[in-house]
Amino acid sequence: PTMRDDAERRLPAGTVPDGIVLSEKAAADLGVSPGDQLSVEHSRRVGERGFEQVTTSVPVSAVHPDPLRPTAYLDAARAELFNLVGFANQIQVWPAAGIGENDLRRSLLDNPTVATVVTVTATTRGMRDMIAQFTDLLGLVVAFVLVLVLLIAFNAASISMDERVRQHATMLAFGLRTRRVLGNAMVESLLIGLLGTGLGLAAGAVATWWAIAGLLGSTLPDFDIQPMVSGQTMLVSLVLGVVAVTVAPLFTIRRLRGMDIPAALRVVE
Repeated sequence: PTMRDDAERRLPAGTVPDGIVLSEKAAADLGVSPGDQLSVEHSRRVGERGFEQVTTSVPVSAVHPDPLRPTAYLDAARAELFNLVGFANQIQVWPAAGIGENDLRRSLLDNPTVATVVTVTATTRGMRDMIAQFTDLLGLVVAFVLVLVLLIAFNAASISMDERVRQHATMLAFGLRTRRVLGNAMVESLLIGLLGTGLGLAAGAVATWWAIAGLLGSTLPDFDIQPMVSGQTMLVSLVLGVVAVTVAPLFTIRRLRGMDIPAALRVVE
């Protein structure tokens, strides 16, 4: 990860910190910064099979941007803190040319000293799959909301046409074409759509910030989740909201063309 020292400088690649490297979330929650001392409670090997809990003061060398709070790094040279010099709880292996991943896994699992074999990308792949499932669910919600918006827009346009039947009949009686009357209704819907979508985006941004910064911050304290609404999301929401409201009057064109103008004008009288 990209690490920063106490002067907020990026540490060059290959730099080996002499202390612990915390995530930015952990450093903020603990109130420490690079250069401070931190008391770490950890297990220390005693004898061949025993362990004891000890507390060791180690310097905070740097912070990294990993969003997971528990993620911390300590150089292998500090293994004496745990009395584990010469021990390893995991090794990294690369398959030779022509050897598949599954073949290598089966070969390693045949060794009784190997407890498990996972790929380097297993954690990130699992996280990616979990996020994909969540976004797929959000996609269904978005589709449902879009259909609901279309229904509401059509209903509103239908009610508006009923309320203005006298005005439309008058315009048609004076020779205005149906498409001109319909165009006026669409322009009005466009302005209403711009105003309504703008207010909805502002309220949605506030609700997103409250849900992520407020609710998720207390529900998932180990995750550093920053509230953000991308410009693409704002643009898509604006276009869909405005388009849905603007095209809604088109669904009333049959009613407008089939209007009984004399009967509508008699209602005016």
